[in-house]
Amino acid sequence: MQSHFSTIKIKAMKTLFVLMLFVIGLAFAGAAQEKMQSIDVIPAEFTGTKFLVTADQNGDLLKQYLRDNIIYPQEAIKCLNQGTEVASFTVTSNGEVKDIKIINSVCPAIDEEFIRVLETTSDMWKPALKGGNNQDCFKEVSLTFSLNGSQAQTEKVFISKATDNYLRGSEMLLVNHKIKKAEKFFNKAIRYMPYDANLLYLRGVCRYETGNEEGALEDWNRYSQISGYTVPPGELAEDLKGFEAYEAYLRMQSEK
Repeated sequence: MQSHFSTIKIKAMKTLFVLMLFVIGLAFAGAAQEKMQSIDVIPAEFTGTKFLVTADQNGDLLKQYLRDNIIYPQEAIKCLNQGTEVASFTVTSNGEVKDIKIINSVCPAIDEEFIRVLETTSDMWKPALKGGNNQDCFKEVSLTFSLNGSQAQTEKVFISKATDNYLRGSEMLLVNHKIKKAEKFFNKAIRYMPYDANLLYLRGVCRYETGNEEGALEDWNRYSQISGYTVPPGELAEDLKGFEAYEAYLRMQSEK
């Protein structure tokens, strides 16, 4: 997984707002691995073939399967919808796929197609093992839907669009205090870069300030998971001290 870092500066009135934009990968698939009381946990593994159990597989096998079988919906193409689709799901102890949830949606047509193909991978999984026994396993996968041709051009366009919406959202939030408009810009940015930690944190602030506490907690949990931070970086924290969401986030971290 590749990481891209770009420093973004926002100068507004008397404040120079500096943020580091973390852009983490266009294609990502991951699963948490844990150890409890020295019991080995082996995550579920995609085999690509029904009922076939193999030793080790390339981590890109699932993404290749998705690329080979997903059809870019014509409706999405006509509307020029593109971005990075992210879904979570559970691989059961029997190797079946269930509880598919779209975490980052490009558009409803792509959601439907993504889910359709993910469902076809049931029985193509080697179940997770814990202490030698099969168990359910949580997985997450993403795929880029692009109308820009090459991977290099896609990356360039996605970073540009995410950065532009990030800057506009930050100005709306921190300078103009227009929370709902800020959230719309952050939503657009996250469509392209769903693993950007600061985008998730700031959208969480907007969600909390507009009464969507559940959505805020989802964003903040992903922020902590991706960035490794329990509190936002110094410059960002300083600019957010006047928001109720900032105190709520600190309370959430202290209760963990």
